[in-house]
Amino acid sequence: MIDYLYYRFYRLWLHSSLAEGAVFMGMLMFSVLLSTNVLTVWGMLTRYGIVAYPSDIQYYIIEGGIIALLGWRFFFRKRYDRIIARYD
Repeated sequence: MIDYLYYRFYRLWLHSSLAEGAVFMGMLMFSVLLSTNVLTVWGMLTRYGIVAYPSDIQYYIIEGGIIALLGWRFFFRKRYDRIIARYD
């Protein structure tokens, strides 16, 4: 499912004015939306008093960590080529 979502964001950027950066921008947009999802769950846990509200440093660590993980997943040995070929 992660691969398919990446492919859809890649196609979105491919049809935009920034088509030459679609491979990277698709990964970046997907990581921002995924970190928003993580922070939404964190906010719900904060609401119920289970965890504390994330500080700015924790927010940057979460965002940077997700960008790094997805970047490694898609760009290690050019895996994005196989994903794009599979869904095209």
